[in-house]
Amino acid sequence: MAVRPLKEVETPNLLDDIFPHSLPPKITFSGKIYEEIDGKLVEFDPRDAARRDLVITDTTFRDGQQARPPSPPDTLAA
Repeated sequence: MAVRPLKEVETPNLLDDIFPHSLPPKITFSGKIYEEIDGKLVEFDPRDAARRDLVITDTTFRDGQQARPPSPPDTLAA
């Protein structure tokens, strides 16, 4: 792997056109999304979702490490 020196710049490239600081972070999509669920191909168009209210449930935030007690250090991979 090539080692590249860091570039010193006057101002950071914060991608304000994609991630404006006045709004929550967003992800841009170029078209429909397809995913296979239970053997069926499911089509999802993010533009349709943007036109309706979306619900974020508490499980969205509970899933993962914070849903259970912390693991003891001796059970973690080094």
